[in-house]
Amino acid sequence: MVYSIDYSFTAETDADKAGEYYDRRVPGLSLRFFDDLDDTILSIKNHPFSFHIYNESLGIRRANLDIFPYAVYYSIDSGKFSVKILAVIGQKRSKFYIRRRLK
Repeated sequence: MVYSIDYSFTAETDADKAGEYYDRRVPGLSLRFFDDLDDTILSIKNHPFSFHIYNESLGIRRANLDIFPYAVYYSIDSGKFSVKILAVIGQKRSKFYIRRRLK
């Protein structure tokens, strides 16, 4: 079953900021970042239960991007066959920062 994807405002903002960061470093690099992000989200959409459980009590999972050092944090609503993308966070961020963002 393919799940629908719903993006939180926070996740969209995270992705936009990451894209801007990569474009400042190398013009056009954001295109590769967004391709990597899209590939990861497509994998989540097709196989939402196959990724790492980040916080079982909150029902949050994590999927790492293949190329860029970012992770997508999401939750699953099995009854509605939908996935809520909660955040797109750089993997070098502290565990404290990530926990605080996902509360």
